[in-house]
Amino acid sequence: MKPSTLLRSCEKATFLIEKKMMNEINCVEIFSMYKHLLICKACRRYFNQAPQLNQQISKYVSDQMNSENSEKLKQRIHRSLENLEG
Repeated sequence: MKPSTLLRSCEKATFLIEKKMMNEINCVEIFSMYKHLLICKACRRYFNQAPQLNQQISKYVSDQMNSENSEKLKQRIHRSLENLEG
């Protein structure tokens, strides 16, 4: 397999891995993904690590949103208190 063909195949495989994690993959795609995973060590590694990566990214985004929301809330409280004072 040529490197460029393998690269396109790896891109498709990673897309299918992500699709599988969202439960939006059909039987033909599952077969295609597992067929690629049989020959590609890098994609097998990604397949095994993807759930942890997504979990960490989701946690980071959630933490960022919570900290941003709490900061915005603090600012609103301070503005409201300033308006009450005068």
